[in-house]
Amino acid sequence: MPAASKLSKDIFGVFSARAVWTVLGTIIGVILARRLGPDDRGIFALFLLVPSTVVTFVKLGITQANVYFINREKISSSTVASNSSFNVTPNPGPSGTVIHPFSACRFSSVS
Repeated sequence: MPAASKLSKDIFGVFSARAVWTVLGTIIGVILARRLGPDDRGIFALFLLVPSTVVTFVKLGITQANVYFINREKISSSTVASNSSFNVTPNPGPSGTVIHPFSACRFSSVS
């Protein structure tokens, strides 16, 4: 299969998937707005916003750091994956808040 044909097929696939998700999201949004009403819709939106915000802060930029260390620093994928799995491991309480920000120091020993 020529590269141009594969590229156009991939572009069409991504575009189609995004279009389907947009249509489904619109339909679900209209149904929820009609069924819940303005007050309950706001509560529902807040209910979805809180976990999303928590996830954003808990990730601590791990995804971007992985890309940086693999591409710029030329660190092996297995080392980056092990560091990511360490960061994802739940650390309850204040110790997790202290340990996770300093876990990036593990890369300093890699040459």
